[in-house]
Amino acid sequence: MNKKLMTLLAFCALGVTTTAVPAFSGSMETFRVTVPFAFMAGAANLPAGDYTVLEDNSHLVMLRGDRRSAMFLAMAGEVGDSSKSALTFRHTDRGYFLQTVSMGGRPASMLRVTEAEK
Repeated sequence: MNKKLMTLLAFCALGVTTTAVPAFSGSMETFRVTVPFAFMAGAANLPAGDYTVLEDNSHLVMLRGDRRSAMFLAMAGEVGDSSKSALTFRHTDRGYFLQTVSMGGRPASMLRVTEAEK
C-alpha cells in the first residue's frame, strides 16, 4: 500500500512540475547539447542523447530529453570565464555524474555530490 501511495504522489508531483515549467520558460535561458553517454543528474539516471538545458536566475535547472527529463535546484558557483554554455561531468567507476551547468558568463550551477558518486 505504501509503494502505491508513493507512486501516486510521485506522479502527482511530476504533473505539477511539468505544468509549472511553461510559466518559468519566459525567464529561462536555454541551450541544446548531445551527451554521448548515460549519466546521473542529481537523483535522475538519464540515457545518452540530445537534451535541451533550461536554467533560470535562481539556478533551477531542467534537462529535457527525448526519452527522459530531470529538474533540480543547483547551487550557485563561480562565474565562468567562457561565453560558451556547457555541461561538465565527473567520471567515477560508477559512471558519469553531472557536475555543473554553465550558461555563458553567468555563475555556474553546481550540483551537490550524491550518495551514488561516493
